[in-house]
Amino acid sequence: MLVESVSVAALIVVLVCAVIRPFRWPEAVFAVPCAVLVAVCGATPFDHVRQEAERLGPVIGFLAAVLVLAKLCDDEGLFHACGTWMARWAHRRPRRLLGVVFALASVITAALSLDATVVLLTPVVFATAARMGARPKPHVYASAHLSNTASLLLPVSNLTNLLAFTASGLTFSRHGRTVVGVGVIGVLPSRGSSSGWPRGGTGGRSRLRAAPARRG
Repeated sequence: MLVESVSVAALIVVLVCAVIRPFRWPEAVFAVPCAVLVAVCGATPFDHVRQEAERLGPVIGFLAAVLVLAKLCDDEGLFHACGTWMARWAHRRPRRLLGVVFALASVITAALSLDATVVLLTPVVFATAARMGARPKPHVYASAHLSNTASLLLPVSNLTNLLAFTASGLTFSRHGRTVVGVGVIGVLPSRGSSSGWPRGGTGGRSRLRAAPARRG
């Protein structure tokens, strides 16, 4: 009974800390000690812990490498360039900007994971829409929503895909052929719902104004 109680308590602590982020500390600060505590209490044998670490280690390492790649792309100005490109392509037409956001969010989610879309692209979408004088809300909604639906397309798109890809034993091409239909089914309705945003919802002058560019 003690072992089960410790396990449940550790799970609750990890979930609560992941949501409220006390002291702005990363989740690992709480998750790792809880995991060690559960193992020490005997809830999970150390041999099982070692086997799972060996099985999941390459997957977690690959995901970490993709996130680092996305951060390097951000440091090199990729997402800022995406914002500039979106503004030029839209020509101050909010609905056209919505279509560009849809395409770009789908590509970035599939190639660099949903985290890159949520954390790095969505703020750029917000700033671009506000600078154009459009309401940011529908464009930000499209970007955030596509970070979920477009993440079905490739194994690298999210952690769940990586885990399923590893467990399935499929090759990359076979996995792609298996899930591409599901991915398309998930993405196309998102495009339809974005296109059907209430009339006037994407346009109009935004109350938010981008800060004027500094000269010099």
